[in-house]
Amino acid sequence: MDTIRVGHPQISIHIHTRALPISCGPKTIRGLFSRVMPPVSDFLPPGWDYPLELGLWFCGEKKIRDLNGDFRHIRRKTDVLAFPLYDSMHNSHFLGCPLVNLGDIFICVPVAQKRAASFGISFEEEVIHLFIHGLLHLVGYDHEASPEEERRMALKEEKLLARSYGQLGWRYR
Repeated sequence: MDTIRVGHPQISIHIHTRALPISCGPKTIRGLFSRVMPPVSDFLPPGWDYPLELGLWFCGEKKIRDLNGDFRHIRRKTDVLAFPLYDSMHNSHFLGCPLVNLGDIFICVPVAQKRAASFGISFEEEVIHLFIHGLLHLVGYDHEASPEEERRMALKEEKLLARSYGQLGWRYR
């Protein structure tokens, strides 16, 4: 199976698993994301009342390098890329929408594995970190926009990571 779906009352993730390492297959990823979704819903704007969906792609170094080059004009591999469909998540933009697609997140498996080893954490912990980072980009956060926005995004990311790790029974920091 190359694609799995993880659902929650407010968000569905279509996870494309073809590039996952054997040690962390679709069943592991499904369990991980089905348990992490409730705290992640904290990123939604106040009063949000529309179901969301997004794509999560696990890929190799060539794919992430090509995407980074094509869309950011940076010809090197990276750990995560996010491609939001909207510049703003204000509720008024989505009146009457039965479902809002946020966009896609791409996680480079070899880079995530190397980062996890260098930080002394599991691949799964790094995947959750990269997912949350990408998710914040999908809803409008951009750490490259300004120092203030970088601080704002870092604070939100820390809060979501601590809650998500706690939900999974992991210790954060």
